[in-house]
Amino acid sequence: RGGRSCVLDLVAREQPRQEWAALADRYRASFAVVECICSDVELHQSRIDGRRREIPGWYELKWEWVDRGRQLYEPLSEPKVVIDAIEPLEHNLDVVMHHLSTERLPGPGVDA
Repeated sequence: RGGRSCVLDLVAREQPRQEWAALADRYRASFAVVECICSDVELHQSRIDGRRREIPGWYELKWEWVDRGRQLYEPLSEPKVVIDAIEPLEHNLDVVMHHLSTERLPGPGVDA
């Protein structure tokens, strides 16, 4: 409503994704999906095992949970851009910014 952008950082499922797209349509906003992967399983595990979020009241991630999620994850089939965490941050940022500025379709009523 306030005309601000929003980023949802999570493992997306089809039903909530449809709801978010409908919400964007409702407010005449564009909607884009960026799928983040890590194609190197050993690197992914080392990052999870070495990370401490230290957020009060939050649990720390365990590799077993992440690995199970990797095995069960079903990629969304819609138009999206996929970035790989093995690539440098600057590269991935460039890919995402290009996607957001040129490849994303505006929502209904949004001028391109």
